[in-house]
Amino acid sequence: MKVKSDAELIKNYKLGDEESFEKLLCKYKGPLFNYILKMIGNKTISEDIFQDVWLNIIKSLHRYKERNKFSAYLFKLAHSRTIDHLRKQKHEIQVARGFIPRYSLSPHEAIYKKELISILNNAVSKLSLKEKEVFLLRQHTEMTFKEIALMLKCPLNTVLGRMHNAILNLRKTFKNAEL
Repeated sequence: MKVKSDAELIKNYKLGDEESFEKLLCKYKGPLFNYILKMIGNKTISEDIFQDVWLNIIKSLHRYKERNKFSAYLFKLAHSRTIDHLRKQKHEIQVARGFIPRYSLSPHEAIYKKELISILNNAVSKLSLKEKEVFLLRQHTEMTFKEIALMLKCPLNTVLGRMHNAILNLRKTFKNAEL
């Protein structure tokens, strides 16, 4: 039996053949779910997004015009839903003003992370006062370099130079650190 193309399956589904939709779903179920899962990192949320994408496909398939491949249409919709979720999640994390990890760290990873944070804090403490000021303002606020320059009452290029030097010094510290 010849395997039907996506266009044939969609055409048949529009004519009332529910089995054609099932074949379309089966064809893309694995790759689409895996894509969403790798983007989100959470199985339950990925399942919700996956279902949302297919519900949207069901609602809009009668309007679908074969200008592009169906797979491109499907994955574009999934990408859009995934990005929407990540933006919403980022906003919720910012509103909570806390860090919520997307997954649990293993004990080894947690120790490594603590070591990195300790090295970073130590390295930042060794920066010159002016470098530290620019670095911390940039890292812990939403201020632009121009806004930092206005606040510190110094030229933009001076602020950029301080940030550049801070990053170079931090890189040296990490390069020399034993991890």
